Amino acid sequence: MGLVSSLLVLYPSHYGIALFILGMLLIAFLISGIFTRPFVEILKRIDLMKAGTTGSVPDNVPEELEGIIRAFMEIHEDNLRQIESHRRFTSDVAHEIRSPLTALRGSIEVALRRQRSSEEYRDVLQRSLDEVKRLQGIAENLLLLSRADYKIIEMRKDWFDVNELVQEIIDRMRNLIGRKGILFSEEYQEPLEYFGDRVFIDQAITNVIDNAIKYTPEGGKIEVRTSTDGHSIILTITDTGPGIPEEEQEKIFQRFYRVDRARARTSGGAGLGLAITKWIIQSHGGKIAVESTPGEGTTFVIAFPV
Repeated sequence: MGLVSSLLVLYPSHYGIALFILGMLLIAFLISGIFTRPFVEILKRIDLMKAGTTGSVPDNVPEELEGIIRAFMEIHEDNLRQIESHRRFTSDVAHEIRSPLTALRGSIEVALRRQRSSEEYRDVLQRSLDEVKRLQGIAENLLLLSRADYKIIEMRKDWFDVNELVQEIIDRMRNLIGRKGILFSEEYQEPLEYFGDRVFIDQAITNVIDNAIKYTPEGGKIEVRTSTDGHSIILTITDTGPGIPEEEQEKIFQRFYRVDRARARTSGGAGLGLAITKWIIQSHGGKIAVESTPGEGTTFVIAFPV
């Protein structure tokens, strides 16, 4: 009423004009409320995000701004997932580094407790060297994955024979295959020329075959086959190991993930090999899949497009 009285005092002969101005002010107030209310809701959602929650989208928000609010919420939830992933990653790195360091320190402390023979010292040094190599492997794999995340790795592609590469990899592992008494069969389809980074593809295939050898029991069987369907070069690796439960099969490509942590640690695995393998294959436009039956064995299928 104070505003109305002021307008009537200023414009006593223009009562209609005063009412018009009052009406315009009222309309402006209502319109400002309509336009600002959604933004107020957005600010409320931002406050909820700061508190660690997202809440839900209010019902009275226009469709256009509802999309903005949902986008904010999705970005926030994605950030929370990434933060949690980094926390797990940091924890896993610390754990993986601590294990060989603990073993290294234990060996040295035991060796220093009393005078030992040269053979005993040689044994300690050998075990220490093994742990250092394990640490070096973890560091190199972490560096590779980090560079891959930031897309700063340059692929050096050239033509090479896939069959020849697979045979070279298997030849490097003949001693281990022989010590475990594994029946190893190979089947190659000629010719299989591929344009890719031979060094990285060597690493990817080596990781898969190495896992097959590690987890196949003594006297078990491993089959390696190469083929093509006209669209892709296909490498199939089948073992008679313990197998992987269905609910674990997608997780094995995650960093530091291992189906059997205790067993993997005794075999020297850090849970990074398959993550690196998947990145290498996908970087070449390829795919890797796993089929497994617990108690029977596992098959990895790698396909590179041609």
